[in-house]
Amino acid sequence: MGTIKLLSVLAVISQAAALLTSPPKIVKQPTQEELLFQVALPGEVDKPFIIECEAEGEPAPKYRWIKNGKPFEYSSYDNRISQQPGRGTLVVSKPRDEDLGQYQCFAENEWGTATSNSVFVRKAELNSFKETDGQQIITAEEGKPFKLTCEPPDGHPSPKVYWMLQGDQGQLKTINNSRMTLDPEGNLWFSNVTRNDASGNYAYTCAAKSIFRNEYKLGNKVYLEVKPTGISPALNKHEPVRQYTTRRNERGLKGKRVELYCIYGGTPLPLIVWKKDGSPILSSQSITQDNYGKTLVIKSPRYEDQGTYTCEVSNGVGSAQSVTIPGQCRRKRVHATRIKHCATLQSSDVIHLSRTPISRSPTAPFFTVEPEIQNKAEGETAEIRCEAGGTPAPQITWIHNGVPIDQTPGNPRRRVSNDGKFIIITDLVKKDTGNYGCNATNSIGYVYKDIYVNVQYDLGANHIMIPTDHRQVDRPSNNVPGDHRLITCVIPLRNYNNQFCA
Repeated sequence: MGTIKLLSVLAVISQAAALLTSPPKIVKQPTQEELLFQVALPGEVDKPFIIECEAEGEPAPKYRWIKNGKPFEYSSYDNRISQQPGRGTLVVSKPRDEDLGQYQCFAENEWGTATSNSVFVRKAELNSFKETDGQQIITAEEGKPFKLTCEPPDGHPSPKVYWMLQGDQGQLKTINNSRMTLDPEGNLWFSNVTRNDASGNYAYTCAAKSIFRNEYKLGNKVYLEVKPTGISPALNKHEPVRQYTTRRNERGLKGKRVELYCIYGGTPLPLIVWKKDGSPILSSQSITQDNYGKTLVIKSPRYEDQGTYTCEVSNGVGSAQSVTIPGQCRRKRVHATRIKHCATLQSSDVIHLSRTPISRSPTAPFFTVEPEIQNKAEGETAEIRCEAGGTPAPQITWIHNGVPIDQTPGNPRRRVSNDGKFIIITDLVKKDTGNYGCNATNSIGYVYKDIYVNVQYDLGANHIMIPTDHRQVDRPSNNVPGDHRLITCVIPLRNYNNQFCA
C-alpha cells in the first residue's frame, strides 16, 4: 500500500512539474554604462572581453543578439567571436576596431522573450602628445607664482594627467611639493618659484595615463630657468594671488566625488582655511582636504552638504583673500547635487552671499517603483507597475516580448494607463504568459527592467495551481521511531496549505 501511495504522489508531482513552465528571466546582462575593450597593437597579445547575457526559463531559452539595431550573426566573424555553451554571453577573443557598437541580447522560449540592457561597446585608446620642434625652455622669476601648461592627448576614457621630472637618461621621478599643485585641466601651478626649481639634469614632463589600458604617454621636455631677483629669499615677499579656483558652474551628482579647488600663489606659501556657511570645516570620513589644503574633497555628496563654501587665503602679506562657492543639493530622491561657483575675489576676511536659486540639475532616470514578476492562475488579474524619477522627467515605454507594446497584437483584456505607469490584464488565460519590459528614458540616460507574467492552468481544487517553489521539510519516519528525514515538497506560492508531501 505504501509503495502504491508513493507512486501516486510521484505521479502527481510529475504532473505538477510538467506544468512548471515559465518565460525567460534575465539573470546576467551587460552593464548600462559603456563597456570598454582593447585592440592589441602589433606584437601584443590579444585581450579578450565578454558581453554577458544569461537567462533562466522553462523550457531553456535560446539567445539572439542585435548590434546597432540589426540582427548580429557572431558566427560570421572568423571564429574570433563565439557564444558560451548554454548561455547567451558573447566571447570576443580577438577584439578589432569594428567591434564598436550598441549591443542587446534577447532570450526567448515558447512563452516569451526577455530583453537585456542595451550596452555601448567602445574601444579604449590613448593617443600621443603633439610633438614640438626642439626642446622647450621657459623662464620664471624667483619668488613669483608660475604656471606650466599641459595640452594632454585625446583618449577614452579621459586620461589621468600629471607632471613628472625626467632625467637625461629617461629616468622618471614624481613631484611632491607643497608649492606645486595640479589643476583638473592638467596644468602645474607654482605658488612661488625658488632657485631649486630650475632644471639641472632633469626636465619637467607632462604625462597622461590610461587607467583601463594601464598605459602612459609622456609629453615633450620642458626646461625651467629661474631668473634671480637679487633679493634675499627671506625678504622676497608677495601677497596672495589667485591662480585657479573651481569654475562658476560646477555640477555634481549625488554619491559622486566632488572636488573644490582653491589654488593661490604668493610668498611665503599662502595658508588656506575652508569654511561652510561661515564655520570652519573639520576633516571627516565624508569631507577631506587634498593638495596641502588647496582642494576640498566631498567624497559622496548628500543633501546635507548644500551650503556656501569659502576658502580664506592669507600669508601675512597684504590683505586676506577669500572665494565663496555657494552649493545646493536637491532632494535626495533626485540623486543629484549641484555646486554653483559665484566666486568674486575681494579684499575682505569673509564674503557674505545670499544663496542663489538654481534649476534642478539634469539626472539620469531611476526607478521609484520597479515592475515585479507576476505568477498568476487563469481567471486572475495581473497589474504591472513602473514609475521613475529623473530630470528632465523620464518618458516610460513598455516592451512586450522584445517588441514595443504598441506594435504587438492587440489584447482587449490588456490596458496601458495614459501615463504609462501601469499595465492591467484581466481574466488571464495561459496565452497571456509573456515578458514585459519597462524603459524609462530622458536626455541623460535610461533605466530598464524586464519581468514576466506567468499564467498557469487551473486544473481544479485537487491539483496544484501555481507550482513555483520547492521546499524541504523535516518529517519523522513512519518506519523508524526517532528517525527524521528531509522530504521535498512542491508548494504553490498563492496557497501554502496545498502541499504535495509524502
